[in-house]
Amino acid sequence: MTLEEMHSLYASLGFEQQFTDLLAVLRDAPRETTTQGDVDDIRVQDVIPVKSFSFSPEQKSVYQERLAGEGAENSTLAVGELKLRASATMPVIAPTVGWVDPVIGVLWDAAKLAIWGTASAARSKVAGSGTLSAGATTIEITNVGDFSGLILPVTASIVPTPESGENGESIVITAVNKSTRTITLQSATSFHHNKANIQVVTLPYRAGPVREPAFSLMSLREGMLSPCLVNKLTFTAKAGSPVELQAEFATLNLIRSKQVALRSAREELLTAAAKLGTGRIINGTDVSISNLAAAEGAFGLPTAVGDTIFGGYQGLEIHPITVTSLSLTVDNHLVEIHSSHSLETGTARFRENRMPFALASEGRTISGKITYKSSLEPWAVAERLSGSSSLANGGLIVDFSSFNFEMPEIAWKISSSTGDVNSEEERTLEWTMVAENYDAMPLMGYSEQV
Repeated sequence: MTLEEMHSLYASLGFEQQFTDLLAVLRDAPRETTTQGDVDDIRVQDVIPVKSFSFSPEQKSVYQERLAGEGAENSTLAVGELKLRASATMPVIAPTVGWVDPVIGVLWDAAKLAIWGTASAARSKVAGSGTLSAGATTIEITNVGDFSGLILPVTASIVPTPESGENGESIVITAVNKSTRTITLQSATSFHHNKANIQVVTLPYRAGPVREPAFSLMSLREGMLSPCLVNKLTFTAKAGSPVELQAEFATLNLIRSKQVALRSAREELLTAAAKLGTGRIINGTDVSISNLAAAEGAFGLPTAVGDTIFGGYQGLEIHPITVTSLSLTVDNHLVEIHSSHSLETGTARFRENRMPFALASEGRTISGKITYKSSLEPWAVAERLSGSSSLANGGLIVDFSSFNFEMPEIAWKISSSTGDVNSEEERTLEWTMVAENYDAMPLMGYSEQV
C-alpha cells in the first residue's frame, strides 16, 4: 500500500491530522462471551463531549535480563502481558435543566460500581463429538474446574457459535461432579445441539452489585473497548480556566470492527446531541469550598504560644485566601488479572491469552488537593476548614455552582509551602475522605448557586 492510498483510507474515515473522534458509553451486554455492542443502542445523553482522548495499550516485548545459555546478547525478545488503558478529558458543563451534564452522572455511577470489578465467566466446551440430544439432564464438559467452585444452583447458558445458526438456551446447574467432569441440570435441555458448536457459560457474581458495573466505551478512532470499567475520575478547577473532568478507563478487550457502524451513526448522534439543550461551561472562578457546618471563632483550641506546629488558629475571623486550583479524585485502583482462559485456537488464542482475564479493585481512595496563595500557614487553614472538633474530624463541601460534592469526614495532610522572590507564596493542602464502607462515595447534590 502506498502512502497516498493510506492517506485516502484514513481521510475517508475522518481521521485527518486534527483530532476527530466520537466517544460514547454503551451499556449493552458488556460481559465476557456476550460482548455484542450495538451502535443503535447508544443514548445521545451518553455521548461524551470529549476534549482529548488517549488509548494506551501496554505490553513488554523485551526481556531485560539474560537467561542461562542465551549467549552474549544483552536482551531477548518476548511477548508479555497486555494492559489496555484509556483516558478522556472533557469540560464540565452545567445544563439549563438539571444538576450536571448527564454523561458526568453516568461516569460517576460507573465509578461507584467499579469496585465490583468484572465478573469472571465460567465456561467450557462440551466433551466428545456428535450431538447433545434434547432432553439431556447431564452434560460432560472439558473444563470442569471453572464450575466446581460455583455456589449452586446457578443459572447458565448453552451458547452456540454465531455462524452455526443453532438455538441457545438457558439452563440451571444443580450439581458438579469433578471426577466424571459432568454437570447436572435442574431441567432437561430443549434443543438438539452439535457439541462442536456450543459452550456452557455462566457469568456469576458472588454477592451482586445493584447494576452491571461494566460497560462498553465506543470510539470512532479506536473501536469498542469492552468490558470496560472506570478506574479513576478527577475533577480539576483552576481560577480563570474551565473546570475539567478526566476519566481513566481499564478494559479487557478491543474490538476494532465496531468503527464502521459507529462511523455511519456519527452524524445522527451529533445532530441529536445538539438538541439536548443549552448549557454553560463551568469556570474555575465559580467553584468554592466550605465546611459542612461552618463556624467562626477560636473553636475552643488552645493558644498557639509555645506550640511549634499545632496550636490552633486564634481569631474571630479568618483572612480571605485566594484558591488558585483544587482537585477531587476518585481512584478505584483497578488491577489486571491475567490467566490463560481462551478457548480459541491458533493466533486468536495466543492473542487473547495475552489480554487481561479480569479487572479487580484493590480498594477505593477519595482524595483532593487545594492550592492557594496567602500568608496564612497551611496548618491554620487546615484547622479552620476541619471544623470545631479536631484536625481529622470535619467535613468539606466542594461546590461547582450547579452541583456539589459533600465529604462528611476528612483527614487533612499539609503537604507543601513554596516561596519565590518574584511571586506570591503558594501553599498546598491535601485531604483524604474517611469512610467506614468499602463502596463509600462523596454525596453529589444540587447547588443553589446557579
